[in-house]
Amino acid sequence: MEPEEPSRDTFVIHAANESSVAELKKRLDQLGWIEVMNKPENEVVLRLSDAKEETRFNWQAIRDVVGENVGVHPVLLDSGGGSHYPTGRITVRFERPPDEAEVEQFARAHNLETKGKNRFIASQFVFEPRESAKRYLPDVLHEIRAEGSVKSAWADTLSQYERV
Repeated sequence: MEPEEPSRDTFVIHAANESSVAELKKRLDQLGWIEVMNKPENEVVLRLSDAKEETRFNWQAIRDVVGENVGVHPVLLDSGGGSHYPTGRITVRFERPPDEAEVEQFARAHNLETKGKNRFIASQFVFEPRESAKRYLPDVLHEIRAEGSVKSAWADTLSQYERV
């Protein structure tokens, strides 16, 4: 997977449920342009009207408004400028297929919850960061990618592609 650059001005905010989206929209209205995603309906995309240069500063400013228990992730941009909207989950492909104990040890070491295994690629698993709302996704990915047993890791995203 090619590395993706975090957007400095566009973020996905994960509401606890559809009923809390209206409350989030009220709080976020002061920060910029808001759009509720079609699927899943409890995610909101916010484009900041006055974004600072540092993505982490903008991430923290949004968290200050929505509260520390609401998931906020920067939209990830690929080299072609395409936007990818993080779901909050991370896929990890290990150098070799780990056994169950190794997967759980890896999850504990990185404060992750194991969400599943790819049935076609034995070395690939899906995780979700524990306390996801309090963790900056690019930092979590960087930490995981630095692990010697990891071949590659990427944020699970919703993306839109155009046929050329």
